[in-house]
Amino acid sequence: MPMIQADIRRGRTPQQRDQLIRDLTRIVHEVTGAPMDTIAAVVRELPGAATYEAGTPSPEYVPGAGGIDLAALAELNARRRQAGQR
Repeated sequence: MPMIQADIRRGRTPQQRDQLIRDLTRIVHEVTGAPMDTIAAVVRELPGAATYEAGTPSPEYVPGAGGIDLAALAELNARRRQAGQR
C-alpha cells in the first residue's frame, strides 16, 4: 500500500489540505497503478520555525489569493535582493 507523507507549514485551510491529498493521491495512482483505495496519506502541519529554507527558519504561512504563500514570497524576494547586493 503506497503511503503519502506531507509535511507542510500550518495555516492552510481544510479545503487546501484536502485538495493537496486528492491531487497527490491521483498522481501516485497514475504513476504506480496502485488502486486509489489502497493509497493512504498523512499530513503533518508544522510551525514555520520547525521548517527551514536555505538554512534559515521559514516564516509562518500567510495565505494570499489562490493559496499563494505571501510570507514565503516576501522571504524569497528579500533573499534575491540581498544576493543582488553582494
